[in-house]
Parts: sequence; structure tokens; C-alpha cells
Amino acid sequence: MYLFGNSQEDTDIYVWEIAGSSIVKKLDKSHTGQVRDLYASAVDDTLVSISYDKTVKIWTAPFN
Repeated sequence: MYLFGNSQEDTDIYVWEIAGSSIVKKLDKSHTGQVRDLYASAVDDTLVSISYDKTVKIWTAPFN
């Protein structure tokens, strides 16, 4: 199971693995503007990120 987060001061998104309590992936420069919202699907390993650069990105595990 994953937990997603960002600092809202940069363009990176962090993927945490709950079982290991560690960052397993850093999605560097995922947007050109600050990340505004993150939505994680309850059905599968899909993440949607929304940025102030007016883009929406869809990520799927392993979040490459």
C-alpha cells in the first residue's frame, strides 16, 4: 500500500510505502508548477496529480 505526498513548495511528488515506512520513489519534476492536488484511487495503484501549471498527470505503479 502506498501513501503519496508533496511539500507544495516544489514540483516533486513522493511515494511512501506504508509497510516499510520509507520513500520508495520520488517523482522528480513531475510538473513545471507547484503540485496543487493529489488523488489516489481506492481501486488500484493509480495516482492523479494536478498542478498550478494547468496540467493533470496520471501515474500508475510502479510510478515511472
